[in-house]
Amino acid sequence: ERDKQDEEWRMDCEWFEQLKYKSLVDRGLHGLIAKLYDVRVGHDDKGVINRHYYPVHGRKTLKLQGAKARTLPKDFRFGHLGKRFGDTAMFGMHTMQTVMDSGTFRRKLLIVGGECDAMAAQQMLVKSLNKLESLQGLTSLDGKRLAHVWSPTKGETSLEEIIANREYIDQFEEI
Repeated sequence: ERDKQDEEWRMDCEWFEQLKYKSLVDRGLHGLIAKLYDVRVGHDDKGVINRHYYPVHGRKTLKLQGAKARTLPKDFRFGHLGKRFGDTAMFGMHTMQTVMDSGTFRRKLLIVGGECDAMAAQQMLVKSLNKLESLQGLTSLDGKRLAHVWSPTKGETSLEEIIANREYIDQFEEI
């Protein structure tokens, strides 16, 4: 039974990785920010975006293990993929190396209240750090300074999630 469940979760992750990155227009988030955070979209039969998928990574491996689905308008009741519970990383922790490669080291970490909040804060900070009016016209974040911005993935147990990830959080000078 466990092997069957693991196989189903693996297939969910493979399906997730085939989904596309797009701007989350309803949230005002540029597609490059969604790509940085590995947030994907689903479409209805007419090709209209009707679902956002927020990846869930394992805390120790930072590997994809599932995705939380948000059906538009805002609804989190169904459509989730893979394993979204257990020993999970905070949303955005998997970006740590990419952010450091941009020239931003482990000095400051901003922890916000949700996945879209993390992406919105990142977008705002990318514009500020790089003195940009907007991200329109950009085809990549290469060469742009990024920020460490994470969020809990489980609102109702966010404090426990922050405590469970403190070994990563403690690497920063200012939180």
